[in-house]
Amino acid sequence: MTIVKNARLDVLKSVLNDLNRRKNWSCEVSRKSGCVFDDKPIVWGVNWAAIGTVSIEETREFISQLNIVMLLTDMLNRLEIVIDYDTKDSRIVDRESFEKAFNTLYPFVEYGLVDVVNDFLTEEAYN
Repeated sequence: MTIVKNARLDVLKSVLNDLNRRKNWSCEVSRKSGCVFDDKPIVWGVNWAAIGTVSIEETREFISQLNIVMLLTDMLNRLEIVIDYDTKDSRIVDRESFEKAFNTLYPFVEYGLVDVVNDFLTEEAYN
């Protein structure tokens, strides 16, 4: 089980939402279970839109998107995240530091570099 500060999870969720919006992705990491008042790890899943019959090029792009989202979802589930809502993050304290973390994390999420995302969430990086 990994305790993750809420601020870091918010950064990751913002990056994922922005990627979905900017790239018009048809799939996303989605929270399947886990309650705010629960000490059980969050279970993450992959949600994707029905895209119908598409060209080979669109299929390749969708598979690429799906692969990145699957890798991130798998990493999040392996971490067995429990959110720490009470402890303040010493690095993400205001909008400016949030944006810095967002911009730092964005390319790693975009290209599915899950080890860096893992380090960010577990505070082994960005400290």
